[in-house]
Amino acid sequence: MKITAGLGSIDEYVRYVEAGADEFFCGYVPYEWNKKYGTVLPLNRREVLGINVQIGAESELRILAALVRKYGKPVHLTFNSLYYTPEQYPEIADVLHRCTELGFSSFIIADPALLIYLKNNGIRCEIHLSWETAEVNSRMIDVFDCLDVSRLIFHRKNSFADMESVIRHEREKGSRGVYEFEAFALNELCQFSGAFCNSLHCDEMGHLCRVPYKIGKVKGNREKKEEGSETEKLVSRTENTVKDANDEHSTDKPKEDDEERMMNEAQINRTKSMRNEDMIPTAISAVRQDVGSAHCIGCERPESPI
Repeated sequence: MKITAGLGSIDEYVRYVEAGADEFFCGYVPYEWNKKYGTVLPLNRREVLGINVQIGAESELRILAALVRKYGKPVHLTFNSLYYTPEQYPEIADVLHRCTELGFSSFIIADPALLIYLKNNGIRCEIHLSWETAEVNSRMIDVFDCLDVSRLIFHRKNSFADMESVIRHEREKGSRGVYEFEAFALNELCQFSGAFCNSLHCDEMGHLCRVPYKIGKVKGNREKKEEGSETEKLVSRTENTVKDANDEHSTDKPKEDDEERMMNEAQINRTKSMRNEDMIPTAISAVRQDVGSAHCIGCERPESPI
């Protein structure tokens, strides 16, 4: 068994060697790539510029190559984005060619199209199939056998039983199968398998793996069916209750309306009667005053009351 450690900068190489690491992996993103594509179309799955998570200059890569020659602990470079655009494949091939000239010969790759491109263009290198490729099982590895994969990296959701089954399947093939396997003992906080991660690890946005989440039991078909049945029953009971309430309201409404209308009419009649009684003396007094002060046209004296 070998211990593989990730490098964020060349300064960590010697310390990790002294701590017991047998080999390393790290990202390399040339300045020209960042200038052209930024973090939108990244070269690997660490789309970060603000902190040291990978090598960003060819001069650093030369220093790292010298350290590898001195200490004899190999470094595998990651080119493991989930996919690339067609115009990027020739550029990636050129970057890989420059890396091999410096002494790096093994690359961690996830995009199947990139593997096919490298093979069709005669670019020979040691390929480690990244866990970013997605689900890992025996049938999947059968597909990649023809692409000269030398190492398989299990993703974080593979169980021990899954890994044992895949390794046994490949060992039965002999020289035709993958002969090296790698698994992570611990990898950050992400709750996703790499290929199903819907976040970017860039400086401009918060990392989705740091958003609070809750882990719950995955429900089977029977549990889902039972839950659906209970939900249907609840909905049915609710609909019946609402219907009964509406029917009762509809039945009582005419009776309530009639009673209310009768009460309103009685109140109006009482109000009219009271107003009439109050207004009669006032009206009589007003008539008397008007009559008593009335003048006949052409008369100098008031007319006598009628």
